[in-house]
Amino acid sequence: MSVDRLFEYEEELRAGGAPNAEVFTKALRGVLRELKQERSGMEASVTELKGGIDKLDGRFDKLDASIDKLDDRIDKLDGRVDKLDHKVDAVELRLNARIDLVKAELTTEIRNSSLEIMKAMNNQLYKTMGSIGTIIAVFYLVEKFT
Repeated sequence: MSVDRLFEYEEELRAGGAPNAEVFTKALRGVLRELKQERSGMEASVTELKGGIDKLDGRFDKLDASIDKLDDRIDKLDGRVDKLDHKVDAVELRLNARIDLVKAELTTEIRNSSLEIMKAMNNQLYKTMGSIGTIIAVFYLVEKFT
């Protein structure tokens, strides 16, 4: 029986109409029973919702723990990357120093080779000039005495 029908009974009862007090009381008990059942259903739903919320809360706690572990791993990885970065910088500095040393050695070697080539060319030029001078002297002497 609905609450509206109960109010209708109450109005009729006060007006001195149809149903008597016993019918009204029975109807009232029926409505109260329905309301109690509805309340029990709602309480069961609330309990079920609370259980669901507790499960979700547990999952969020696990997720937070996983995120914390990931953060720790990332921090460790950042530390390793920093160490590697320092090592790469050190290797780069050593390589640059080696490259500068090799450049200096090559430059020195090129200069030394250039000097040796210049000496050899000068020697060759002097020998050639001496040979040409000797040939000219021979031609001059041959020309003069023949």
